[in-house]
Formats: sequence, structure tokens, C-alpha cells
Amino acid sequence: MFSEKKMEVYEDKYGLSIRFSWFTPKAFFLMFFCFVWDSFLFFWYSSLVGTGTPWLFYIFPLIHVALGLYLTYYTACLFFNKTYIDVDDQHLWIHHTPIPWWRGNADLPVDEIAQIFVKEKRENDNQSSEYSYSLFAKLKNGSTKKILDIGITDSQKALELEEVIENYLGIQDMPVKGEYGKTRQLEDLSILKKKKRKIRAGALELLYKEERDDVLFDGAYYEVGQVRQYDWKDGNSDKLLQLIQEKEQQTLVYIHQNKGIYKTYLEEELNYQQSKPIGFSVNNPLDEIQFQGVIYELYSYNEGDLFVGESAEPLATKQWLYRSKDAKKHLRIINNSNILTYYKGIQKIIDSIPLDDQDFLDLNQTPKEKIKRWNDEDFV
Repeated sequence: MFSEKKMEVYEDKYGLSIRFSWFTPKAFFLMFFCFVWDSFLFFWYSSLVGTGTPWLFYIFPLIHVALGLYLTYYTACLFFNKTYIDVDDQHLWIHHTPIPWWRGNADLPVDEIAQIFVKEKRENDNQSSEYSYSLFAKLKNGSTKKILDIGITDSQKALELEEVIENYLGIQDMPVKGEYGKTRQLEDLSILKKKKRKIRAGALELLYKEERDDVLFDGAYYEVGQVRQYDWKDGNSDKLLQLIQEKEQQTLVYIHQNKGIYKTYLEEELNYQQSKPIGFSVNNPLDEIQFQGVIYELYSYNEGDLFVGESAEPLATKQWLYRSKDAKKHLRIINNSNILTYYKGIQKIIDSIPLDDQDFLDLNQTPKEKIKRWNDEDFV
């Protein structure tokens, strides 16, 4: 809907402002169409006045009148309207002016926004398909809100708009179910099973997995989505892998390093409502947290760099790691650019799944052949 010249981005100490025009060449076609359509209806009703025509002839075209009024109003918006997106430290505000438009206005507190993402809409007719793109916000309480829906037809511009807003808010981009341009369908399970020999799932194997790799984990087949690597100043490196299954079901796997020891945890990200009872403060972190009936004690505090996906730019990151007394559960609290993200994890004991008999060595099994004992004469 808008081209490079029509999109204007301003950023200063007061905030971010984005402005673009609604105008598109199809406005001229709609103007001609509305002129013909409205003229026909005008002459229709003019010919009925004072003729004693039955009321049915007045009522029958009302649907056409409503359609004509809507198209005329929309066409005027295409010629004159502009959309303004203003973002500051507290609010994301979207409005359209000078002609009022009842869809797409939004006013969201930025501390409730977890992700900004784009969705594609496809409309088919007998000969071709038309695509448009809308902007959505995924909120920390788990809900999704459409924040911009005015028929953007340029997918790259929609993605650019998403990127500009997320960069300003310091939101790290994460795949969202159903978004355009970031996720793809997994291969059929039968295809993955043929690759079984190539996709082990032990903790060490997971460390070397990259985005879009296939993996067999805990008896199920997944594709690796986003990968986050934490390089801490104490020399350890942790990884968070998003494993995506068919139908976009996802599992978060966190691999924690303590020198030469690696532990694997299944994690879930807590939304705003879930994390609110924790009552965590960066300025005064608690030594102990009681959450959902479990007592977590502060185990470690780390500072370091976060690498997201294939991004070469590290992000300064702080982490508070709390563990339950049996060390099987944890809470991770991540601080990126003063935005807190909460993860709850439970330890998962995994080993490389045997792929067939010859790939698996059971050290507890009695040897099938007698072990050869070395004698002095065997040495040279």
C-alpha cells in the first residue's frame, strides 16, 4: 500500500514517529467507479419522486446505497488519509486522520507487548489471488491484538514496520505461531523418520543444533526454530532452543553449562499475569522466591552477551537463576534493555536415543565375547 517515499520515520528523545499515506493508484479507479455507481442511484431515486411508485422500489436498492456510501467514504480516505504510529516509553499509539476510520486505531502500554508480528491475508477470485498484510501485537498475558489493518499490500514494508517498532522498544524478535515470513511447515514425519540416523538428541548434540535443523528429542520429531545463546562472563555458555513440532506446537529446551557439566531443562515462558506474583525487582532482587507452591533460592547471577539466531550483534544481558531445593526446577529471569522475561524450567534427563543396535553401546550389558586379557608377550 505504501512505497519507500511514502513511509517516513522520525526518532528523537521524545519517541518514535512513523507516518505514511493511504494513497494508492487504485484510488482513481474507485473514484470513477463510485461516480458511476452513485450517479445511477441518484437518477434512480430522482425518477421515483412524485410518481406514486410503490415503496418496494425505494427499499430494494438500499443495499446498493449502503455499498456506494462505503466505497465513496473509503475512496476519500485513500486520497486524503495518513496513518500515524507514535511510540514512546509508555505507549504505542496508532491513529488515522483527517477522515475518521473505525478500524485500526490502537493505544497499547508498551510494557504489555511481548512481540510485534505480521500476518498475511489472501483473497481469491476466479483468476488470481490478492494478498494484504496486517500488524499484530502479542501481549504478555498471552492474548493477541490486531493493531494495524488498512490493506498493506507490500509484505516487505509490513516486515520493515515490524522491525522498526521492535528495535525501538528493545523487543528481541521471536517466531509467533501463524506469522508471515518467519515460520515454515515441518516436513512430513515419514521424511523425518528416514533421517533418523542424522538427528540425535542428547544434551551435547543439542548444543550444536542450528535454526531449521531437524532433531529427534524425547521420542518426538521437531524442527529447531529460534536459537538463543548466552555467553556469560564466567566462561560458561547456555543455550535456549525453540523446538517446533507439526501443527506449530513448540517446546523450549534450555541447556545450562557449569564448566564441563551440562544439564537440560524443559522450559515455558511465563506471561505477564503468570509472572506478576513473583514480585521481582532488578534493583532489589530477592534471595528466595515462593512461586506456585515451590520455594526457589537464588543460585547464580550472571552478566554477558545474548546472541539471537544468526544475528552477529550481541545484546547485553543479565540473568538471575533461582533453583528449587532439590535442584530439579528453576526460575530464570532475564533482563534485556530493562525488559524482563521469565522462564520456568524442570530438569530433563536425556541421553542420545539409540538409532539401531549397532549405534548403541550399553556398558551395563554382559559382553557377548570374552574380553581379551593382555599378556607380557603381547607387548613389544
